[in-house]
Amino acid sequence: MAKRGLLFRRFINLFFIVVVIFIGVYVINKNPGEKLKRIVYPNDIKVMTYNIHHGEGMDGIYSLSRIARVIKEQSPHLVCLNEVDFKTERTFGDDQARKIAANLGMDFTFARNLEFQGGWYGNAILSRFPIEFAENKIFKYRNSPERRGVLHVIVKIGDKRVHFYATHLSVDSLESASEAKELLNIVLNWGTEEPVIIAGALSMARRFPSIHEWSYFFSDLD
Repeated sequence: MAKRGLLFRRFINLFFIVVVIFIGVYVINKNPGEKLKRIVYPNDIKVMTYNIHHGEGMDGIYSLSRIARVIKEQSPHLVCLNEVDFKTERTFGDDQARKIAANLGMDFTFARNLEFQGGWYGNAILSRFPIEFAENKIFKYRNSPERRGVLHVIVKIGDKRVHFYATHLSVDSLESASEAKELLNIVLNWGTEEPVIIAGALSMARRFPSIHEWSYFFSDLD
């Protein structure tokens, strides 16, 4: 029974990782009839969102090089990383985002959402384009102890600036619904005159009416 339970937990973890990798990319949609590549940039842009579970795989092994290898195989231009540690005890004081970015030769930034085990825990963004601006906004509403936020960067792609947002919404229903509204307000306050991409773990928010407000502004690329 113990072995069966372990296999079940590993299956759930695998399912969660797969869902997080492929769910939750939204792109500004001023012209719904146009293709994505015409909205964002004349060339294709590949976006990846990846919950790295503080560097620990389903086999319980901690390996940042393995995470970098998974990302490298996909060759993305922009990456949203969720559940990233910064110099915590459990991950041996590693600056995870920096190490993964260095392995891939990408620019990066990390958002300190939650103070944890002598370090920080949050989201990160990797980019093949120079990051010109970065800021992190902590969501105001909280129904749980964990602080969550949205990391926003502006990258220069050719002669265009693109806004890229990375987040991990709560699994708590009330919190997730509130965060979805707050996230939309943050994006709209910055404006939508330039291309916008939102990525991360957004699946819980799809159950609530607030997420449908996004359809007026964004295309869902899931």
